[in-house]
Amino acid sequence: MSLDRVDARDFLEALGIEIDSVSGDNLIFSCPWHHDTHPSARMNFKTTAWLCSAGCGKGNAIHFLAMLRQMTFDEARDHIYARYGIGPGAPIDNLEAEVRRNLDPHLEQEQERVLPDESWVEYLSIDWEDREHPAAAYMLGRGFLPETLQRWQLGYDELSRRVSIPVRDVNGKLVGFKGRAIDPEQHQRYLILGDPLGAPRPRYGFHTHRKSEYVFALDRCIRSSSWTGVCAVVEGELNAIAMIERHRCFAVAVAGSEFSDRQRELIASHCRRAIVYLDDDLAGSRGTVKVAQALLPFLDVDVVVEAPGDAAELDSPTVASLIKNAQPAMELCVTGDLSLELAT
Repeated sequence: MSLDRVDARDFLEALGIEIDSVSGDNLIFSCPWHHDTHPSARMNFKTTAWLCSAGCGKGNAIHFLAMLRQMTFDEARDHIYARYGIGPGAPIDNLEAEVRRNLDPHLEQEQERVLPDESWVEYLSIDWEDREHPAAAYMLGRGFLPETLQRWQLGYDELSRRVSIPVRDVNGKLVGFKGRAIDPEQHQRYLILGDPLGAPRPRYGFHTHRKSEYVFALDRCIRSSSWTGVCAVVEGELNAIAMIERHRCFAVAVAGSEFSDRQRELIASHCRRAIVYLDDDLAGSRGTVKVAQALLPFLDVDVVVEAPGDAAELDSPTVASLIKNAQPAMELCVTGDLSLELAT
């Protein structure tokens, strides 16, 4: 199978490898197999093809993981396919942690994660009315208002050159940050900010959070005085913010293809009805099937079909119509239409 769905940056950083620079389609980093003072390894972020110019090895992400952690090719492939939703099997919450658990049996417990404190929100904050700032120009250009960005405490991370989005648990406690690319040349739209567990050269001082353990914006929904237990489940934090602020609809965000049991539990515990509105692409279709089928035994589920775009891209009348005309997931399962989405 193709490895074009593998997030090469996430893959390397999750294994404790720091990216030194980017050259064209390649991520440049120090080879882990020799004392590499001048980064001599590169991995193509579109294909995961990698090479060490010193001759230590070459191949793709599967070969890389197999060599690095002394796994068989099949074991490495299965880890990567599960992590990035390429093949069958439950998604892995965190590749680095899963590798540690399976390949380092002497580690009885995972290293405790260091969470960012609230001072990071202030540290990353910017003036959202300053259109000279590239992040402000990008977000305002997408229709977000400065007061909305301030209210959600968005900022800008100089290290990753991305808009920073605070992620909080169901009680409102800060657990991490997501980074949203603003430069179209940045291949991965979203990154989890922070230092991977075991990173040899920490840059942030707090660890990356496990995105599968949290549901973005759920804390805001359930704290609202007008909360009714009905919300849209969208893909991406900015879509959730747009749904709540622009379209006046309760919403939470998940990564559909990596929808976890913990996320299902959180939504099912606090919602009585979910309207699944994920991206209109192959990954979004797969995610729609996964999310809808996971939630169906626990609450009413409707599905938005044939959406012409994401919530952050559409006007409010269009989004309102899509939500109003969402179809019951149970009926789609009975007719086979929901399964057809997965096959197309």
